[in-house]
Amino acid sequence: MGGLPTHLGGPIFSAKISSLDQLDYSLVNSLYLVAVQLEVSKSGDTLVDKVQSLISRCGNDAEAINLFYRKLNNVGFYFQHQSNYVRKMSLNGFQVIEVDENFPCLTRGRVPSNVSNVRYELSLVLSASSKHQLLSLLQTLN
Repeated sequence: MGGLPTHLGGPIFSAKISSLDQLDYSLVNSLYLVAVQLEVSKSGDTLVDKVQSLISRCGNDAEAINLFYRKLNNVGFYFQHQSNYVRKMSLNGFQVIEVDENFPCLTRGRVPSNVSNVRYELSLVLSASSKHQLLSLLQTLN
């Protein structure tokens, strides 16, 4: 599964893509982009709370924890800055979008061969037609 970009409110979802391989659906059996909408909420959780919760779900699996730490660093989360992550957020909604040949993305097969790397931003209008039910998605992935 690809990265999990988030967007604070609004119907437009913006995803920053940092390589030609990030959304290359031909490299995997199934690829989905998850758009998470958050809202500021006094009763919500901080980013650190969520990270700690996910780490605890890894249990004693050192390989999974190390992979998670690397992924966090790749997206700019650093534990030494955790005191800065004080805003509390609650889940307002999410959508799962299948990345396939009809999805607007750049991949090695869609650009000239002399293009070796790209960085771009996708602006997607989230709609019911692009939404997959989470249960259906989980069944597909199993």
